[in-house]
Amino acid sequence: MSKNHFRISCPKKGYVGFANLPNQVHRKSVKKGFEFTLMVVGESGLGKSTLINSLFLTDLYPERIIPGAAGRTPARAHTHMLSCC
Repeated sequence: MSKNHFRISCPKKGYVGFANLPNQVHRKSVKKGFEFTLMVVGESGLGKSTLINSLFLTDLYPERIIPGAAGRTPARAHTHMLSCC
């Protein structure tokens, strides 16, 4: 009896299959580029633009003038009483 041994060579770039799908999608999106929507919500002066600027190493509003404390509009809260029947 003789045993036949078969050797299957895999591509040198890595495994091709379902387990490697996230890596393939990542490489493709980095190569092609992609768009996404990001929403940051909060009061004025909390650092929303600073967060985005630091995440993406950019300046969203380079020509924007930020008012001092005297120029800011104070936040207002409204309460309404509702009654039924």
